[in-house]
Amino acid sequence: MNSTYPNPWYFTNNDENLTSPDGKFKVEYKDFGEIAMGGPIRGSYQISLNGRALKLVESGGGPIVWNDASNKIAIPVWTKNRKQKIAVFDVHSQTLTMYRKEFSVLHLSQFKGNTIYGINSPVYKPVAVHFEIGIESIEKTTCL
Repeated sequence: MNSTYPNPWYFTNNDENLTSPDGKFKVEYKDFGEIAMGGPIRGSYQISLNGRALKLVESGGGPIVWNDASNKIAIPVWTKNRKQKIAVFDVHSQTLTMYRKEFSVLHLSQFKGNTIYGINSPVYKPVAVHFEIGIESIEKTTCL
């Protein structure tokens, strides 16, 4: 298991990474549960904007990362076949963009410019992730 905190197996609503770098926004996790016995955690993620709670994803899986400008959030999302994809929520346009590329288990660590960094499969054969949102294939964009 990954020993850094937070990680896909252990994260809470008290984590500092939930609050945007400028301190204006905060994501909250709901309905936690294991994806499978002993597996990473999943749950729904929401953000409060302009006095209303917006559900970002139903089945997120792991800690989120904000970009430095506090206007985008990278979210690992579980698929129905227990793979993960990256979704990016834009705070200003209130859109959620889901990307096509699939991963095993994502441990996101940083969101700089248009690049999301992390590790795919942090326990078994870890591979560095350098995900460029400007060039990756988009599955869909939804206005929340």
